[in-house]
Amino acid sequence: MSSFNLWNKVSHYFVESPATIHDPISQQSKSKIIIKKQKHADLVFTAGLLPLDLLGILLSVYFANYLRVSLAILPLGETRYAHLSTNFLWWYFPLLVIIFASQGLYILFKTKARFFQIYHIFLATAVAAMILFVVVLMGRTTYASVHYQNLYNWASNASLLSILYLWASSAIVITMMRWLYRELINTLHALDIGIKTVLIIGDNQTEVTLKNAISNDIDLGYKLVGVVSTNNGADESRMILGGLNDLEDILQTTRPDKIIVADIELRTNTIIEIISLANEYHSEFTFAPNLFEVLSSNVSVNSIGGIPLLDLRRTPLDGWGKIIKRVIDLVFSTLLVVLFSPVMFAACIIVKLQDGGPIIIAMERVSRGQIFRMYKFRSMYVGAHAKHQELKKELNERDDGPLMKIKNDPRITPFGRFIRKTRIDELPQFFNVIKGDMSIIGPRPHLPNEVEQYQKHHRKVLAIKPGITGPAQISGSSDLSFEDEVRIDTDYIEKWSLWRDLEIMIKTPIVIIFKDKSGC
Repeated sequence: MSSFNLWNKVSHYFVESPATIHDPISQQSKSKIIIKKQKHADLVFTAGLLPLDLLGILLSVYFANYLRVSLAILPLGETRYAHLSTNFLWWYFPLLVIIFASQGLYILFKTKARFFQIYHIFLATAVAAMILFVVVLMGRTTYASVHYQNLYNWASNASLLSILYLWASSAIVITMMRWLYRELINTLHALDIGIKTVLIIGDNQTEVTLKNAISNDIDLGYKLVGVVSTNNGADESRMILGGLNDLEDILQTTRPDKIIVADIELRTNTIIEIISLANEYHSEFTFAPNLFEVLSSNVSVNSIGGIPLLDLRRTPLDGWGKIIKRVIDLVFSTLLVVLFSPVMFAACIIVKLQDGGPIIIAMERVSRGQIFRMYKFRSMYVGAHAKHQELKKELNERDDGPLMKIKNDPRITPFGRFIRKTRIDELPQFFNVIKGDMSIIGPRPHLPNEVEQYQKHHRKVLAIKPGITGPAQISGSSDLSFEDEVRIDTDYIEKWSLWRDLEIMIKTPIVIIFKDKSGC
């Protein structure tokens, strides 16, 4: 029996069906929530540079050792080895990655320029080789022989000439491999794999230049889906799909991955409206200069066809931040599942014994425009969610937004109050994190029927994965107004950093133990 079929059978027994949790949502309403997935090809292509560079440096060590022996410019004495071995790569390769990153060599858009890559790869590998050279020389000192015997033994036996060969080999090998990798990406682009669809707003010379560059430069990885006129109506011969009044309908139809505003004369209010629509349809927003009224801290500068463009990122998580956060999520979630497995096992037994109902409930939540099933230990009586709307009208204490909060909710079981207070009921959400539906830290997960009532500025909180904990949760989410909660989560999205995640992770258990009242 496959693991998939086994899970279906287990979940049928243990997991409460989503249909019993929320009132049905019409198909038309769901279609407004379910938005096409963003293409992650850029992230995949960028992440592929790491193993490519590792392979390149391994080959370079081999070539350096081969050149040292075959050329024999200097004789090999009894205490001079021809090879560097690979035992120094545990620190040398991370060093090289850091230098490469500082030179912009892991920004895919920049690496399309071949001269850029040649120059910066040669520079970065030269810096790394010089550091290696200094380490070897320092490792040969008397101080190292006394205090760092392993370093001394390795440095004394390493050939300095091999380091020179390593620099030359790594510069050439990594450059050639990256060129081949770029050709592979271009081939995939030619097959419409990893292509980003682009919608241009504006009908001027800038729009014409951008359109020609996108059509002629396959390195860009863009495909034009159309143009929105800022002056006239539709014109099929110029790929003009309509005017600004038709923009929302055009976005609904084309679902572009990227929106480029080429008309620098647009009013600020119009630009802000376009940004709002871009967020709502999960499209990247890019614009030509002179639109500084709507600039934020998340801006990067690129160019297409010689036209300078400013990319307005929704969050620092667009790019390497997303990869780093995902790796941290996987590592910590796996460790925490193992660590808390005895607690989860005990919770499973108690929840099942209290009334014989399902152990886990699968609750519909919205993440980046899509509905997923969020797992929790059941803390309410069986069928409690059928009374959701009735209790919302009679007992809901929050009238400032679409959220619902009931103090002393009669649907919660005695054990349910305990696991809510201690947040044990949320432990199954680590499996959501491993699946990729959630993150350990992020905005509060949102219900579909809540999202239907959100205003446009509220939808910014849907830009990233929801979290098990987050800035609003540690700020006392049950006592915050809905607008304050949105403001706090939006600020986190726009100013994300690893240090901020670490701060939230440290504060979470403190808040749960000493301050949190939302589980009562």
